[in-house]
Amino acid sequence: MNSLRSVTLINGKPADTVLVTERALQYGDGLFETISCVAGRPRWLERHLQRLRRGCERLRIPFAAEQTLSAEVAGLAAGEGRCIVKVILSRGAATRRGYRPQGDERVTRIVSRLDWPSEEATPQRLRVGLSAVALGINPLLAGIKHLNRLEQVLAQLHKGPQLDEVLMCASDGELIGGSMSNVFLVDARGLFTPAIERCGIAGVMRALVLDAAGALPAALDSFASDRFHVAAD
Repeated sequence: MNSLRSVTLINGKPADTVLVTERALQYGDGLFETISCVAGRPRWLERHLQRLRRGCERLRIPFAAEQTLSAEVAGLAAGEGRCIVKVILSRGAATRRGYRPQGDERVTRIVSRLDWPSEEATPQRLRVGLSAVALGINPLLAGIKHLNRLEQVLAQLHKGPQLDEVLMCASDGELIGGSMSNVFLVDARGLFTPAIERCGIAGVMRALVLDAAGALPAALDSFASDRFHVAAD
């Protein structure tokens, strides 16, 4: 696989630096999306944009350049076999000191093209453990991909080298998902996945699986509202 030349656009222009006053840097005040691109096209771009839109509404970030962003993502993917395009939206450079936005910030749009992750020659089964790091419960942030990911960072730091992924629970012991994945369980009763109304990420692939399952005639009618509870030994 040929290595791509990484490219970053900041507000549409090639650049690799931002102001130190960016609220994304100061407070994690922003959102991100990581989009896989194959055969020169971003996959499920509209679903990523929908989640980004929900995040902007939740955080009250006045982002009005969605069409421009979509074109930038498509432009970075064009002509490439496989790549990753990462989008970061910051509320913008702070115009005052303190947590509360002034309201006159201008959203900063960061779009980067990155190499496709390396893959093993022979696919292996994932080795999964249970993380000791708990997810904080906050319905206001549940589902969206905001920039505050320290819980996932800690989960990865605590993960043993023999594991590929770790499952994470809410602070009350309820299983929510992996540190970088959503979780499904299939048994004789149907298809189940943890609810994410209190914490966790509404993964694009999670939504695709649920949509596909809902279209099947089998008894797969009780997934989104079911919950898992994990008790440590």
